[in-house]
Amino acid sequence: MIFSQEKYFEANEIGRYSLFSWTCPNTQKLLKIPFHIHKGHATSIPMAPYAGLNTVNDFSTDLQLWYNSLINYLNSHQVRSVTIRQAPSFFHPTLNQQLQETLIQNGFDQQIDINHHIPFNSFDSNQMHSMQGRKLKKCIKDGLIFQQETLSKIGEIYDFIHYCRAQQQLSVNITKEKLIAITRALDENYACYSVRHPSGELMACTITLIVTPEVTYNYLPAFDRKYATHSPLVYLTTELIAQLQKTEAQVLDLGISSLGGIPQESLITFKERMGGLRSDRYTFFRQL
Repeated sequence: MIFSQEKYFEANEIGRYSLFSWTCPNTQKLLKIPFHIHKGHATSIPMAPYAGLNTVNDFSTDLQLWYNSLINYLNSHQVRSVTIRQAPSFFHPTLNQQLQETLIQNGFDQQIDINHHIPFNSFDSNQMHSMQGRKLKKCIKDGLIFQQETLSKIGEIYDFIHYCRAQQQLSVNITKEKLIAITRALDENYACYSVRHPSGELMACTITLIVTPEVTYNYLPAFDRKYATHSPLVYLTTELIAQLQKTEAQVLDLGISSLGGIPQESLITFKERMGGLRSDRYTFFRQL
């Protein structure tokens, strides 16, 4: 998982990070979780959508031994509070369930956000909601152009995203300079896609990030509201999936559909009409 790798920490200038690793005594399988430790607080990990407990294999064991080792590790680093931002539950569903049960039983609080993802093996653009189907046909009929942009255009793409967010009185949670620097440092993981009017004008775009070979994260999708009748994100998402299906990717992670645990109903409706499936994304907290 890219969010747990040192190159991601370095690209995002995350200092004072430490990797907690634990080997299951029965199976010898490895569990890893990265932490940024600052002023007595451990977070896994800031400036990432999620970077919690991860394993490369199916995992089935009692996590209480893991938990005891984790607490010893945090105490040895003088940690007084901890936040674990776990990957959505479609990642390792059995492990995620065990993790939730173990942490809750040991006094952690939790926040649950709604997450959506599209598995490619069940996606069929012909079976989308009828409204999305009509929008897709309109985009094709009017000659909209889907394409992968070079990362050298990331500044232009950022300005467009900023413009689109401003239409909704929203901001972008990263600066242009930071985004340019990160995509340059992690150019093998980031990509940028757009839908343009036949005249060349940007109508919609998104930035994607390869989280694992199987999972691609849809980061900062945006569209110009003056093209709402086309809903160019429908065309962009459909074509993006077709593009990703040519790679090792199996899932498009659409990200959370809630803010602070509060559902964003219009966003949920759009994602589910596109074929998005719900999963939970947990954030766990505890004072030690």
